[in-house]
Amino acid sequence: MGVRIDIQEGIADLLSAQGYEGVTNRLLDGTNEGITVRRYPGAGQSDEDMDGTSHVPVNVQIITRRLSEAQAMDEADAIRTLLYHRRIESASGGYTTAPLHIYIEPQRIRLDNSGLTSFELMVQADLTI
Repeated sequence: MGVRIDIQEGIADLLSAQGYEGVTNRLLDGTNEGITVRRYPGAGQSDEDMDGTSHVPVNVQIITRRLSEAQAMDEADAIRTLLYHRRIESASGGYTTAPLHIYIEPQRIRLDNSGLTSFELMVQADLTI
């Protein structure tokens, strides 16, 4: 499978276009506020049709990280609503997606001792390549 999977970039672009600040595809550290969108390993086994078409499940982790607990929680919940059953297509045209589904509901996580509050949710995309 030589297709570049860039769904995390498509989700990050969507969030930026919706006005979310500090959206990146890298994990934030220190006292940096923002939203991380990154592919997460271990989504599962891909299936292949007789014609060679592959169906690949891909998990995408989204972490909101803010000084305000309420803001981090509200953003995670709003992102969940925004992404629920949305299709994110490949920028390169290398794959199509079925509607996203929520794999892990928003939950508070502890990343470090920075004093920032982080909430995580995960969506799963089923790609057809």
